[in-house]
Amino acid sequence: MGRPFDFPTPQSVTIGNPTMFVPAERVLNLYNQDSDNPKAVNFSQRVRDWFIHEAYAVGWSNAGVDGGNTGILLVANIQVIPHPSYPQLT
Repeated sequence: MGRPFDFPTPQSVTIGNPTMFVPAERVLNLYNQDSDNPKAVNFSQRVRDWFIHEAYAVGWSNAGVDGGNTGILLVANIQVIPHPSYPQLT
């Protein structure tokens, strides 16, 4: 068995690009890796719903299937808090 897939987290994005695209194949692999799920072979609605639910659970602000049904786009809201030493930035 190969190395387990890690579920993507919002901490892996940057301020300049707070999005991540997860291809359908990786979504399916993550779904099948979860022992509570019956094995799936297609990027079905059940797989998409599971992934989106898990994405919100780990802190993503938005998750949805792309227009071509080739994967899921994840979006994180980034909040930048200025350092208190620089009050002119607030």
